[in-house]
Amino acid sequence: RELGLTWVPETVADLQDEIQDQFNIPGFDQKLTFGPTVLSSKESLQSYSLRNGDSMTVEYTSEADVKEIVGVVSCLEKTLAFIESVQQQLFLFPIPPALQSQLQQNIDIEELDKLAMMSFSSSPLQRFMNVKVFLTSGGLTCLQRLHSLILQLPFRLMTIHLQLLEIGMSKLLWTLSSCPEAEAAVLKELKWDNIVQSLLRVT
Repeated sequence: RELGLTWVPETVADLQDEIQDQFNIPGFDQKLTFGPTVLSSKESLQSYSLRNGDSMTVEYTSEADVKEIVGVVSCLEKTLAFIESVQQQLFLFPIPPALQSQLQQNIDIEELDKLAMMSFSSSPLQRFMNVKVFLTSGGLTCLQRLHSLILQLPFRLMTIHLQLLEIGMSKLLWTLSSCPEAEAAVLKELKWDNIVQSLLRVT
């Protein structure tokens, strides 16, 4: 396949980012070779004497839903930042209408559902890569921080958007824990007490 570039990458890492963007091949999974030489992501392209029109080989395990997963992680990060900024106000009952409106605007449950579906989509290899992309982009860390914050609130006093957020996060965490392709790192990092507590609250 031909890589179309509108700019000249300076480093191998820049080139890997472009390949990731255009072909959904995670940068961390790419092995680039130019002739007999394996390219290091830390080096500049100039150091390998690459020229316009040169061909190279890209070895990889599987494509992944990179753009979608990175988008979901970005949404999680924004939601986390918002919840942290209004955390003390969430203990008020009833929650002021203005804050309820803000919650509605800043919580996107569909993004969590999208990620849960991607975790079980396509081939086993792609599921494995989707989970790995989620991990390397900081998704699990962000998800569990957000989940821990929400667990501090009484479920029955939460607004519908916060309840749906907790349900969505619980479903996603359970999906990740039960995904056969999930790495041992996922199972090791999961806060099981929080997952069980949340499942008991939302069922």
